[in-house]
Amino acid sequence: MSVPIKEFEAEINRVNRVLREIFKESGRAAALVVAAEIDRIVLKILESFLLPASAESSPFLERTGPIEALAVRIELLFRIGLIPPAMHHDLQLMRRIRNEFAHGPTGLDFNQSRVKKWALQLIVGRQQLQKMGSASKPNSPRRDSNPRDVFRLSASILLGHLSLLQHQIPAVKPLWPQFFKSGTSPQKPSMLAAE
Repeated sequence: MSVPIKEFEAEINRVNRVLREIFKESGRAAALVVAAEIDRIVLKILESFLLPASAESSPFLERTGPIEALAVRIELLFRIGLIPPAMHHDLQLMRRIRNEFAHGPTGLDFNQSRVKKWALQLIVGRQQLQKMGSASKPNSPRRDSNPRDVFRLSASILLGHLSLLQHQIPAVKPLWPQFFKSGTSPQKPSMLAAE
């Protein structure tokens, strides 16, 4: 699938602006901004991949539909095979961190026990920090990771991967013609209404 370069550049510029913002913001604001951006991109991926809605379609991906929650959208990406297990794991943790900041008391930060635990479980950020640490100081003792750094690095990597996926995903083709021969199923929804 060929992606118009200007469209892709615009997406990368947007993600870069978001990343610059999360490095300036408080932990709470960073978690909310990252989750909003993840939600935006995940929705675009699903809209690109799934068949378009018909006039008879019920709300599906809309805010009032069954796939409105970010947790469900992430799960759907994983279950239809668009993201690997580690990305699924980290996106769900990012969502939990966002929820903790959004619904928790004021004053929360990345050192709060649940937020810290979840941030330090982010696979992609931890792996990258380990690579960076071993490359710069191969024989130095391992120092504990800062949960906020793991979160920000994970956000950078995940948003980059999701942005690439968004522009590489092919639209699904209808499968029903493989299972129904011409004439064995109604071709137009209006035919059902006459019965």
